[in-house]
Amino acid sequence: MRQATTNLPHPPNDALRLGLFGGTFNPIHVGHIEVAEAARQRFALDRIFLIPAAQPPHKQTLTSAADRLAMACLAVAGRPGWEVSDVELRRAGPSYTIDTVAWFKRTSPPGTEFFFLLGIDAFLEFNTWKAYSTLVKEVALIVLARGGDEADVAAMIDRLKRFIARHFPSGYRWDAAGAFIHPDSHAVYLFNGPRIAISASEIRERIARGEDARPWLDPAVAAYIERKGLYR
Repeated sequence: MRQATTNLPHPPNDALRLGLFGGTFNPIHVGHIEVAEAARQRFALDRIFLIPAAQPPHKQTLTSAADRLAMACLAVAGRPGWEVSDVELRRAGPSYTIDTVAWFKRTSPPGTEFFFLLGIDAFLEFNTWKAYSTLVKEVALIVLARGGDEADVAAMIDRLKRFIARHFPSGYRWDAAGAFIHPDSHAVYLFNGPRIAISASEIRERIARGEDARPWLDPAVAAYIERKGLYR
């Protein structure tokens, strides 16, 4: 399994742009990978770290952290620009993003730029995250949408505007480049990626019913689920 090392190599005077992609990944599926890979290319990220949560504060997981870590490693094995980090599995207690971001900042080269990737549903609960108002001062956010036409995107922007106005510090404004920007905080980007008509919960339900979920899973992940009897 490929996992993150404590310190990241980088050429002198060449700042890294790192994407941190956290979640339960229960299980990880092609939608996670395709949308995040499109974001990696769009934002010129040198690397994306896939970070399975050990004890997510907002979700009850059905699969052990070790299994979810193993599936994440299988899903990105051999994929350029991707790594898996077990930092949240090695830390006791709930998996708080603010602690994970702090760890990456401590162990990465000076000048590294950080982008935290999260789905739009998770972002709309962002006000319930630990120290969320501090987190936006530490790292830029890339909110991953599941694809849509212009009307869908306009509706998403309007929804995010209302959410940010209600829960974020005043001063954020929508920029034509596709981000909410603030003079004293990092940007919140909306990325409308490839349309993916599946979710992890739907995959779990399909498997529990004995239906075929392989079209939405990496073959190695599908084989692992079958071998371990997960989600039955």
